[in-house]
Amino acid sequence: MIFETSFNRDFQAMPRRFDGFCTRTVGYVQKKTEVIDLAFASFNYSLILSGRGTYSSGSITFSVMAPCVITQLPGVQATYGPLPGETWEELYFVLPPEKFQPLEARGLFGENRCGWPIRDLPAVGRALRELFPMLGNPDKADLIDHLAERVIMQTILPGEETTDPASEAVAGLARSMAIRPERSFNFREVARDYGVSYSTFQRRWREVHTEPPGQYLLSLRVSEACRLLAETELGIAAVGERAGFEDPAYFSRVFRQRIGVPPSDYRTTHRLGLG
Repeated sequence: MIFETSFNRDFQAMPRRFDGFCTRTVGYVQKKTEVIDLAFASFNYSLILSGRGTYSSGSITFSVMAPCVITQLPGVQATYGPLPGETWEELYFVLPPEKFQPLEARGLFGENRCGWPIRDLPAVGRALRELFPMLGNPDKADLIDHLAERVIMQTILPGEETTDPASEAVAGLARSMAIRPERSFNFREVARDYGVSYSTFQRRWREVHTEPPGQYLLSLRVSEACRLLAETELGIAAVGERAGFEDPAYFSRVFRQRIGVPPSDYRTTHRLGLG
């Protein structure tokens, strides 16, 4: 789950200097159960991050399999939701209906205007981690618009081509670490599972990433700690443990080195009033 609780944040009335994405609402449903059957007045992007279900609109019907994006076009009836007895995790952006045609003209749709698979989930995760601290700052509506548009753009861009076992090992490890940064990873075992030597794996990793695997994972854990500090009531030590740091002192030291302030100060500045 990318957030601890469901929320709905309204930015429609916030003043803007630029004519950008113009995000009315950012919302998150951790475990969606209901099927929606509605013609929205707005134009919406829904990121389905986990789970499966169905989508139909007019003559278009397809199975929904996370991770993917589905859209609700303004004034067009759409029926969508998880399979009976199941749930899915959904993050959505609500935009004014007049934004639909300009965004379509700019190519901010995937394989078709109703839905497309997310090819590079780690990149989308990185974009979301930049967006979420801003959600508690409604005076930064222009920046929220920019970051929300970047999230959608990342859902459309293709993932890294994996034409050999070493590339597959690198992409698979990066994807696993982005989804579950708190887990422990044995990089030698990952290389072995993909049938490549560790030296080959290391060489291919360096071709793709600027940080070695251990530092890359550390960056993801610090980002996860930032999210937990902003979003939850967990104590500082509990945040560190949830993000993958077993030693509270080490967590505080690494956090300050990377972010520039102690975890407690970060929480004071970035606390989200989600509800």
